Amino acid sequence: MTTGQQDDAQFAARLSAYVRARRWFRAKTREVRGARIVDRVPLGEGAASADNVLVLLELAYPSGAPDLYAVPLATVDGATFASLAAESPHAVVDADRRLVDGLVSGGGAAALFDLALQGGTRRGEHGLLRGGMLGRRRSSATAR
Repeated sequence: MTTGQQDDAQFAARLSAYVRARRWFRAKTREVRGARIVDRVPLGEGAASADNVLVLLELAYPSGAPDLYAVPLATVDGATFASLAAESPHAVVDADRRLVDGLVSGGGAAALFDLALQGGTRRGEHGLLRGGMLGRRRSSATAR
């Protein structure tokens, strides 16, 4: 296993623990057998693209199909991290990396909303995330 793979495995395990503690985690009674990072999709543009990332986390179980979770994460500065850790400790994902829930920090929510509203795309390490609004009709001039 390469250093990058070890880092991914450690991060997947840490993110798995975070996800399993959330109230929206749907498999509370199931044993998690493994976790892996499927993709990382930068949500921002340019230099800010690394600050807000949508991580796709797959959780495997001893039986049945795995679950896939889309987890928005944000890397924040020291002061913002300290404030979030004090006021919303549930939002802390990885203190060493100053990594927090991207919806709580606000950065991830704004980036996802903009992507959905504008219908843009973001390239991940392994795939493409395309934004759009459900029920929104294209004008006949732009529909193809």
